[in-house]
Amino acid sequence: MRKNEIVSFNKYYAPNRILVVTSWNKLISLHCPFPVQFLYNVDRFKKNQIVIVEATALAQNGKYVFKIKGKWFFYYHFEILCYNI
Repeated sequence: MRKNEIVSFNKYYAPNRILVVTSWNKLISLHCPFPVQFLYNVDRFKKNQIVIVEATALAQNGKYVFKIKGKWFFYYHFEILCYNI
């Protein structure tokens, strides 16, 4: 990512918040805590288990990570549950 892209991206980034495009193509902002569901078994968590995201952050590789029960996991382990949004 080029430096000017990072500056532009940082304009939209905030800790403990993510921007999500819903299945209705609506852009929404989710603030912690919010529910997610595991897509498969990861660590001590089971597939389809619903947990609450305590915090969000960006890893050094630029990918989102979610804090669940004190441990950090990459976003791609989850389906974000946006009920009634």
